[in-house]
Amino acid sequence: MTLKDIQGVSLNIMKFLHLFCTTHKLNYSMGYGTLLGAVRHKGFIPWDDDIDIVMLREDYDKFCTEWEDTPEYKLYNYERGNMYAACSRLCDMQRTYVKTSTPLFTEVTGVWIDIFPLDYIEDDHDAFLKHNYIIKEAHINVFKKRDSMVKWNNKARNITSAIKWLVKRIVRHQNIMKLVSHHVQLCKNFSTPSHNVCCLAFPTYLDRESTPIHVFDDYKELLFEDTSFYAMIGFDEYLKGIYGNYMQMPPKEEQTSGHNYHQFYWR
Repeated sequence: MTLKDIQGVSLNIMKFLHLFCTTHKLNYSMGYGTLLGAVRHKGFIPWDDDIDIVMLREDYDKFCTEWEDTPEYKLYNYERGNMYAACSRLCDMQRTYVKTSTPLFTEVTGVWIDIFPLDYIEDDHDAFLKHNYIIKEAHINVFKKRDSMVKWNNKARNITSAIKWLVKRIVRHQNIMKLVSHHVQLCKNFSTPSHNVCCLAFPTYLDRESTPIHVFDDYKELLFEDTSFYAMIGFDEYLKGIYGNYMQMPPKEEQTSGHNYHQFYWR
């Protein structure tokens, strides 16, 4: 698939998610590079190949509970036992498939969009950094265990090794799910409402991602390609916190998706 192909399928998934959330009265916001693209480019960042959505934990949990798979789109997350991560992905299952060196799913899927929960964090910054460090370690442990399963998967060559692989895969699946469960509980540990939220499920930006809760006091529509999707009302404060001067284009050598471990195909 070309970059434009991937973006087109991702956009269709996003339209379906938007319709579902508005129908079920669930709040969501474009996040990360998707929100940056909406503000700076009125659509995809030209070299970006995915869509990121963020939801406050209450809306995220309702979304995961109320979502019903369709023949075209399927939801993957820890709660459904089909994804090795503390976030969710909504995947195209009919038109595309993905080969990847870092699989997060229990089966082959197509193009996806990422859905990240936002959890309350400690108002005290030092306490937050300590909490964040523990959660990042839990996140890394999940990836290490999952990668070891992927490497063992490549050793299945005959019937005997295939049986051993199956047994080991079941055990490792259970072990990974325990680690993911631990990660999710750490994310939810600080359940008392505070002044700040953060995506603890995928702790990429560390303290830069600490966002004041008032940023989500309301939502507004922003144009993204040919459709308007929702963004948190304080998107400027959110983007400045993560990217700094986000309207400035990065150097040419940094204009890449960073997802070169995925290969996308039409079915």
